[in-house]
Amino acid sequence: MSISIAVIGLGYWGPNLLRNLYESRACGRLIACDLDDEKLEKIRTRYPAVQTTRDFEQVISSPEVDAVVIA
Repeated sequence: MSISIAVIGLGYWGPNLLRNLYESRACGRLIACDLDDEKLEKIRTRYPAVQTTRDFEQVISSPEVDAVVIA
């Protein structure tokens, strides 16, 4: 079973949490959320399969997201 997880906040801990979730076989879909476009671009470059967004309200209200990590 794979789950969909969103990480909100890509400051210090966010990228570390995202990396661990990315390497987990249980996580089928990852979403990274931050207001800083530069941080989102780094994530897109490093993890092309991870979706990125600036809209945290859309993330937390999406029925397709199983869990949200706030970093």
